[in-house]
Amino acid sequence: MKLFSRDQWSTVIAAGIVFVLAILIRLPSCYQSFWVDELHTAWAVWADLSEVSKRATLGNQTPLYFQVMWIWKSIVGDSEVALRMSSVLAVATASALLVLGVRQTTQDLSAGVLSGLVLAVESNSVFFGTEFRPYAFVMLFTVIATWAAVAMLTHARTIGRANLRLILVSAVCCAALLHPTAVVTLGILVGLTLLVSFLQHRSLWQFQISDVVACILIAAVAFSLLHSSLGDSWENRNQWRAFGQASSLRQLWLIWDWIPLAILPGFLAVTALRTRRVVEVVQAFVPAAAAVTATCLFFAASYFDWVPLWHRRYFVAALPMLAWSTGGCALLVLPNESGKWRTSAAMGLVVCLIGLLTWQQDTITQWRNGKTQLVFRGEDWRGAAAWIASSRAPSDAVLLDSGLVEGQQPFAWGNRERLGSGYFLFPLSGPYRLEKLKEGFVRQDWSRGFKVDHFGFSIRATESYRRPGRGNVDFTDSGREHIWFVARSSRQAFARQVTNWEISQQLHYELKSFGRVHVVRFDVLRPRLLDGWEPIDLGTYNR
Repeated sequence: MKLFSRDQWSTVIAAGIVFVLAILIRLPSCYQSFWVDELHTAWAVWADLSEVSKRATLGNQTPLYFQVMWIWKSIVGDSEVALRMSSVLAVATASALLVLGVRQTTQDLSAGVLSGLVLAVESNSVFFGTEFRPYAFVMLFTVIATWAAVAMLTHARTIGRANLRLILVSAVCCAALLHPTAVVTLGILVGLTLLVSFLQHRSLWQFQISDVVACILIAAVAFSLLHSSLGDSWENRNQWRAFGQASSLRQLWLIWDWIPLAILPGFLAVTALRTRRVVEVVQAFVPAAAAVTATCLFFAASYFDWVPLWHRRYFVAALPMLAWSTGGCALLVLPNESGKWRTSAAMGLVVCLIGLLTWQQDTITQWRNGKTQLVFRGEDWRGAAAWIASSRAPSDAVLLDSGLVEGQQPFAWGNRERLGSGYFLFPLSGPYRLEKLKEGFVRQDWSRGFKVDHFGFSIRATESYRRPGRGNVDFTDSGREHIWFVARSSRQAFARQVTNWEISQQLHYELKSFGRVHVVRFDVLRPRLLDGWEPIDLGTYNR
């Protein structure tokens, strides 16, 4: 007995090819150092399992993803590529499921291949699909939810639609537990799907046992989220502005590549109304409608200063929906019949749309120039740590300003008491470990030059490090030492800042950049301590 028919084998093979292609595209981008967002995930999973949930909550995150990643880390190891492979595999699976789902709901393999390829090659999908963060898994559950939603619109049996509603709700709940803002985008998809389903099958609308289970699941997830870190996160929502603030309609236009992902497929779907039923076009366009609505809603919330939520991470669930409708809508323009002409035309349309997408996002240009690494994190913590370790004396002090949002406000002791110094020190005390590391903060609005707070002491260029014969420090002690300062910032801003420090005008220093990670090495005489080290009160700061 055959396991699959010929058509089914073709679908499985196509899904497998898209799966492998998605992995190959992402793999070269997985070997870089973690950037600061990924280091938060690493900080959570570097702890014992009993501490993971607490650390996720301290970072205003729900714990499910971090607990799963703790298990993943214990299996595959703690290298960057091993940990990022979780996201790579999640998006590759999502791309393959798009092939299967669109093929199943449209009966068109070319449409499925187009949708799968869109998610496999799209630049934002590549970015989030190579990041040690939960967004790749949000996209995976979005594909499952979208498949259930569209299948619910095309399914004829009442019981079948009820079961699909349960699958839809389950996928949405999983995405919400991974990243709560996914509820907004997926909630719009659920609402549109239920509305269209009700209008299509009004006489067949019946409440089933599976709907009761879905309601219980929704209540349980809502209860879990309400008792998670959402309250604290909402209280600190002003910090979200650091990730982006909507200020012009141009930002809305640039957030997605609308022409290949929505406008052109939508135009082709409208053109297909001459030969296709309206219901076919509506079913194919529902995911895109949900994605567009969600994106506009997030833009409006940020633009009108309701809630500062203007970053793709908050509505990344829109991307798989756009990918679904790209394939589902674009191929409607071709006749609903088999034959070599139709197959050739479908392949040509797939090549044109994928070519347009990769050209518009400069992917083709990078490949043509031999660049296979499509994502550049730009924070070489590994290189910075290696340079310090190779030149550092045992007595050298290393001060770190990790540039984390939670530590940006001067004397924001609330954040530092809550998170502890280990969080702020983690970039150079976790995967890229340096011994005897201290926490330091440099504030651009301080007019008295170089000031660093660390472990209860303050170093002031205007007091502690003056030339011999000036101030209150005896420089007659023999020996040399360095003070290293590591900060995450733009190079131009940091270079200007270092130049303005008074200590930079008194001492020789060397500045070296590793992407957005900058290291300054000050060559200083080791003073004999008189009263030049001024204790400061850090209160209950957890050191």
